Amino acid sequence: MPWPKGKKQSPETIAKRKITFAKPEVKEKMRESAKRRKPPTPEQRAKQAAALRGRKRPLEVVEKVRKALKGRKPTEEERQKVSEGMKKKWQDPAYRKQMRLAHSGPRPNRKGIKFSKEAKEHMSKAHIGKGRSPESCLKQGTSISGEKHFNWKGGPLPSNHRGKGWHTIKRLVRERAKNLCEVCGTGQNFSGWKLDVHHVIPYRLNGVSSIDNCIAVCRKCHIKLDRGIMAPPPNGST
Repeated sequence: MPWPKGKKQSPETIAKRKITFAKPEVKEKMRESAKRRKPPTPEQRAKQAAALRGRKRPLEVVEKVRKALKGRKPTEEERQKVSEGMKKKWQDPAYRKQMRLAHSGPRPNRKGIKFSKEAKEHMSKAHIGKGRSPESCLKQGTSISGEKHFNWKGGPLPSNHRGKGWHTIKRLVRERAKNLCEVCGTGQNFSGWKLDVHHVIPYRLNGVSSIDNCIAVCRKCHIKLDRGIMAPPPNGST
């Protein structure tokens, strides 16, 4: 018999139920009962979601879930399930419009928020050692370059444009060279600017801008390479 709606249980009853549910035989019985239970229908899921919408979980429950999931890595099935769920969400035009408005406008729920010192330290160390692969950087740089960029107003591309993802390629080439000229080994340019990025095979010949076809050089070596005074290093195209 279910508990009457609106009537609160006494502390003694709650403590007694906790002791009962903590027994191994009761847990096993409830687990077997849950396996035989039919999955909820889409109408029941929608009704449950509407009933829980706007409700916040107590801090004790949030902390308990956080401790239970700490250090646990999701399985491949869980990752696939989350990915499919997000794809279905983004297929809904209403959801896309809602997310676009949420990211473009002001965020009143974040205004004036202050983080503790522990939270700030945790956020600063969250991405340490989690470097992204060059393929991932190029994919993101290509997806928002040229006409796809949100600042593009329909005008011509800059005259020094070297293909899609050129700014990302330059950054990756400089990181590969560790900010040292790959010809003479010096640091920054004599003028104090970042190292130049030179195409081993000129862009005007094949129209290819890739990490393998570019090297990071100082300004002096860049001038010599462009004028044909010196040849690029043997491993420059590897």
